Amino acid sequence: MNGYETTTLTWPPAYLRQRRIGELVSQQKEEYERLAAQLDGARMPLAEKVQKFAPVVSKIPLVEKAERHAELLDSLARNLTSLISGINEDGFTGRALNASQAYNNILDSVKEAEEAANMASKAAMDALKNTRDQNLGQIADSLRNHSLELVEEAKALQDELNTDLKPQLDEARKRLNVTQNKQHKLMKDLEQLHNQLNYTSDTSRGIDEAKWAAEQANTTAARVNKALGPIRDQLDQWQQAYGDANATNDDINKALMEANKTVSMLGETIPMLMKKLDTLQNHSAQMPNISENISRIRQLIEQARKAASKVSVPVKFNGTSGVQVRNPGNLADLAAYTSLKFYITLPETKRSRRQDDGDKQFVFYLGNKNSSKEFLGMALKGKRLHWYFNVGGETAEVRMEEDVKSNGKFNNVVLERILQYGQMAMSSETNEGDLRVTKAYVEAGGDKGLLNLLTDDTVFYVGGYPNTFTPPDQLTLPNFKGCIELETLNEEVLSLYNFENIFQLNTTEEKPCGRGKPVLTQQWVNDGAYFDGSGYAEVTFGDDSSSTQRFEQEVKLLSHNGILLMLQNGDQFLCLAVRQGRLKVFYDFNGTLVDLEPRDPTSPHLRISDAEPKALGIIILRKSTADQVVVRNSRNTLYNHQFTEKIPQFTSRYYLAGVPEDSMPDSLKALFPKQGSLKGCFRNLKAMNSHIDLKRMKSSGVSYGCANDLLVAREAHFSGQSYLDLAPASIPSLRNNFYSGFGFRTDQKAGLMFYHQAQDGVCQVFLDKGHVVVRAGNTEIKTQKTYNDDNSHYVALYSNTNGMRLYMDDMLEKGSEGGRGAGSGRSVGTSEGRVFLGGTPDQTISNLTGCISNLFIKRETSPQMVLNLMKAKENINVPLDCPAAKKPQQILAGPPKHSKNHKGRHKKPSGSRSRNTRESCQGELSALEAGATHYSGSSHQRYDTLPSAFSSSPHVSMGLRINSSDGVVLYVGSDQRGGAMMSLSVSEGHLLLLVDGGRRKASLRSRRMYNDDRWHTVFIKREGEKASLIVDGINAQSKRVSGAEKTRLTGSLYVGGVPLSLAAPGSGGFVGCVRDLKLNEAPAPSPSHSQGAVPCFQNPLQPGAYFSSQGGHMAIDEALVLGRDVEIQLEVRPVSDSGLLLHAGTSSDHHLTLVLNQGEVTVSVNDGSGEISTSFTPEESLCDGRWHTITVVKKSNVLQLQVDAASEHSVGPRQSRSTRSKETVYLGGAPDGAVVPGLSAGLPSFHGCVRRAVLNRRPAMLSKPLAVHGAVGTQGCPM
Repeated sequence: MNGYETTTLTWPPAYLRQRRIGELVSQQKEEYERLAAQLDGARMPLAEKVQKFAPVVSKIPLVEKAERHAELLDSLARNLTSLISGINEDGFTGRALNASQAYNNILDSVKEAEEAANMASKAAMDALKNTRDQNLGQIADSLRNHSLELVEEAKALQDELNTDLKPQLDEARKRLNVTQNKQHKLMKDLEQLHNQLNYTSDTSRGIDEAKWAAEQANTTAARVNKALGPIRDQLDQWQQAYGDANATNDDINKALMEANKTVSMLGETIPMLMKKLDTLQNHSAQMPNISENISRIRQLIEQARKAASKVSVPVKFNGTSGVQVRNPGNLADLAAYTSLKFYITLPETKRSRRQDDGDKQFVFYLGNKNSSKEFLGMALKGKRLHWYFNVGGETAEVRMEEDVKSNGKFNNVVLERILQYGQMAMSSETNEGDLRVTKAYVEAGGDKGLLNLLTDDTVFYVGGYPNTFTPPDQLTLPNFKGCIELETLNEEVLSLYNFENIFQLNTTEEKPCGRGKPVLTQQWVNDGAYFDGSGYAEVTFGDDSSSTQRFEQEVKLLSHNGILLMLQNGDQFLCLAVRQGRLKVFYDFNGTLVDLEPRDPTSPHLRISDAEPKALGIIILRKSTADQVVVRNSRNTLYNHQFTEKIPQFTSRYYLAGVPEDSMPDSLKALFPKQGSLKGCFRNLKAMNSHIDLKRMKSSGVSYGCANDLLVAREAHFSGQSYLDLAPASIPSLRNNFYSGFGFRTDQKAGLMFYHQAQDGVCQVFLDKGHVVVRAGNTEIKTQKTYNDDNSHYVALYSNTNGMRLYMDDMLEKGSEGGRGAGSGRSVGTSEGRVFLGGTPDQTISNLTGCISNLFIKRETSPQMVLNLMKAKENINVPLDCPAAKKPQQILAGPPKHSKNHKGRHKKPSGSRSRNTRESCQGELSALEAGATHYSGSSHQRYDTLPSAFSSSPHVSMGLRINSSDGVVLYVGSDQRGGAMMSLSVSEGHLLLLVDGGRRKASLRSRRMYNDDRWHTVFIKREGEKASLIVDGINAQSKRVSGAEKTRLTGSLYVGGVPLSLAAPGSGGFVGCVRDLKLNEAPAPSPSHSQGAVPCFQNPLQPGAYFSSQGGHMAIDEALVLGRDVEIQLEVRPVSDSGLLLHAGTSSDHHLTLVLNQGEVTVSVNDGSGEISTSFTPEESLCDGRWHTITVVKKSNVLQLQVDAASEHSVGPRQSRSTRSKETVYLGGAPDGAVVPGLSAGLPSFHGCVRRAVLNRRPAMLSKPLAVHGAVGTQGCPM
């Protein structure tokens, strides 16, 4: 009875705990349902992963890993099943004991119940003992009644639990069974996917293609290495044989014969290799790693050419031979300043015959293929050298007053030209070993001073020239007899062995001359190594396990940013570098880049980029207490740091003056782009106190011998917060024939480029909204055109008592000239004679962001020379080298002034004039991307003929280059809403594939952005219910589309965009290029319709509209009234000399037409009063690659045509009352059916660029015309 009473007393807490157990079981059930949902949802991610790994059979282990993961999920599900299945019909407590957490809680409850029972029993015994004399019977009856009530309550609770909880548990058991079935189905699907991996034909075919492409790449690479190997071996042999000793003629002759054979082999192999590389690169478009290998091979070829440029061996010319040297990469740098160094000697003289002035020979020619234009050249008359140069005016001549040596003795000749001023210096060693230097000077007449050379129209002949070339009169001479060795051209090392072509040259028959080392040796000149800023040296040294490592070198540094020395051990490194001209130390020993603090941040010895000799050393001390690094500059300790961690062992090698791209640590790539290469000179290298011979080390971009004229800085890059402070001497005042000029390149609209505080005022040159503005004294000139196009330009200004003249790219600027505005001559508080370049300290006008080069200020004393920016009084964060331009640079001077204007109406050019004009057309200035089409955002192409399988299983592959963040790339589907559809578009830079299967829509968005103006291979497909998007062969995504296998795509395929009438997703077309479009593995047919699609170019576009040769036009205005005065101005750059440029009107008696016909410009107008027309033929072709301005002005009955600076006009019948109807103006052509009076039969559409169109002073928006028809690109012109 007592036990019963005890149990009854403790029942309420147990009841509460059982309630808690019920809640815990419910939580377990919810957790199970969540796991089951995850298990159910795991099917699609697993399928996507399998699809991602499908193209690569070698990834099968990953699939097997996925299977094991599924088995693990199965095991977890079975464990969960065993937990729930243990809940049976043996009562509530028995069913719950198998749930882990509930089981523990129940055990705790039982123990608590037993303890409560014992306590209750003890309490009852105490109560019995203490209350023996009380009325226990009555109390017992009361307790019994209460216990009975509790028993009834417990039974009710039991019934409630059986009624409510048991159905829930049964329902959980049923759901578990469903989950198990789904899990078994998932395993079957996974097995099917695994089987598909083994039988996917696309995968096998892709792997076969990859293997084939890889074999092709390996074969090509082997051929390159085979071709380059002899050069590398020969260079090593020359370095070892001739690097440190005086070479004999026989040694050099033998080396030259071997070099001739090797270079000839290279000349034959490289063109064939380049063609095969192009073919292979097209085949490997879907394999980015192969494309990268091909790019690497191209780099090796370029390195081979640089290696050929460093072959310092003379070439012997026999009077019939010649060499065409490869043109320099930056012709714009030669425009204002040209410096050429070479060695020359004459053959051994014979006593029976002496050379006199009657013996004249051709030495070299550098200039235009048309020798009537600008050039540099040299002739030998007797034994005296005559240097000629033409920079737009009369040809200047410099005559050397000393004979050229013979009998194997060489003269060193240095030619320097800055604008119109030339200087020739010739040096030779005397018998006593002294150096004798003779100089001569000249100034060319006229204001023009640029050597204008076009990329495809420049030749460099040495020793002789081919029969197809006609030199200037001064150089129409017999070929040279003797030996010549080129040294440098504008501080770039150059050799005759880096040739474009050779003429009757055979070194096996004509043994080259040997040039021995000079008797008079000079530091740096004879023992220095010159790094040109494009390579590095890999220095090897003997392993040394000592506790101290010491690395030393002497340097003369030009670069402001780069890596001086890099020690590496795996991912760990210690780096000595230069940043903003200051010596820096970086290290990474544990995954974190650390920039060491110098001992004294204000020390002047930290600044090392001044071309002055510095003795730099880095010492590593490994001690038992703490490792230490010490860095010194000429015995001044700049860094002295003790490390808490151990310094890694650096053995065997280190990198000097740069690091190979594949060895550059990731943490340094942001600080030092590409290789971190330096420009400067190194000598006296030591590692662990042992001398290092650089000539025996692996290197790139290194030549030997470092003369002072290599250490000149002629260019500077400004960041908008930087400037140079110069203090040139002997500068005249602004009223006393002041003359200055400089080159610049920028894409910014504003910025101060030049500021000079003269004795009589301030002279400054700056950009204002892209226009160049020059202020000198009280005069200001502002250019009509803008020059912030990221191309190289040159500005030259003359100032005297008569005023100021401004030349832009050798063209006299006709800009407005007037007095200064208020405050325009504000001084920055500098002393007289000071010159600021790129900005000023107070930034009254914002400082420049861009490059300035070849600064010239005429001095009152001779000689005139380019300013060496290395000698700046103060350099505020200005690197003295410019980033490489995005495209080849050339300064294009405008055409010369016309001596006479053509008179009369309809004056036709002669036949020869027309032929010359056509022959002078430059063609496209930018190279085309083969087979690629450019879309401008409002353009598209439609394909009506599609493969039969395309409608049910569409496969599309293409090369894609994106320049916009949004827009439709591809669309196929019904013209009506609700039908099946598939589209590819750009969304915020990501690729977005949309598939509408009829019942369900799906979208796939690429993980990364692709609007980077680079080519990517894109593959999209829909097979059954699965849609896939694959980019570059590796980034694959797929998704299931319900009902897609039962629907078919109908309608046409649109590429580049969709017409406005089509209800398609997106906000217009994308801007970019498409190539290699394939539909279900077949090349796409010709489009059925094309609007606004033009060829794609390799280089970036500049603003304007491009009209391709395929024909097209645009509507730019619809309110032109021909009966009123009309003014139309166009800026054009034709590619062809014939075409319909502009048309307005609907009939022969109401029209305005502007036509190019074989170089002749003709405009005709008829407003109803009768036709007026006038024509003009420019002296120079309009299709010369330059921009030209054509202006048509009609006032009353007078029609004027102006082409650049020349004009022609005609007078027509008096105006009668004419119609005031408004006409649509078409640019580049006219619509089909339009009446164009006087148009020659067969006249092609206009082909070229238009960057500006102004109608009655209203600029037309060429990027958003009223309408576009045909192949017209509105988003830019090729450079």
